[in-house]
Amino acid sequence: MCLALTAGGSVLVPTKIEEKYEGIAFLPGFGVGAVALGAVLLLLYVGYRRMTAREEPIVFAPWPVLPAGLVSGLLWSGSNLGALYAIPKLGYSVAYPIYQCAIFFAGLWGIFVFKEISGVAVQTFFLAGAILIGGAACLAASE
Repeated sequence: MCLALTAGGSVLVPTKIEEKYEGIAFLPGFGVGAVALGAVLLLLYVGYRRMTAREEPIVFAPWPVLPAGLVSGLLWSGSNLGALYAIPKLGYSVAYPIYQCAIFFAGLWGIFVFKEISGVAVQTFFLAGAILIGGAACLAASE
């Protein structure tokens, strides 16, 4: 979990280190990096499963899930492109935390479409969401 938080919070830092280019210039390398790491992680996972002799089979069925995966990848890449354009204009310390407000919209999907939580949990979610959006508005106003 710590690795996911650290990597997720640092994903666009390299775009600030290279100051000569901005925005869409980083998208091809970002995509290649994502595919390369995805392939390495898949191989590591399959190797781990084989070495630990797990009883259940590895289910790898790319064709039935390809459309959903493509749509997810397009949405993810589009959101990253938006962040790449926002960072030069707002600065990393403002744009990236605002970009992380996507978690609120993911929660809305969970509540209204997938019915994952109900009752007091929904009220808590909206209270936390109001704080989150309020913080993002403060960051935006600070710029």
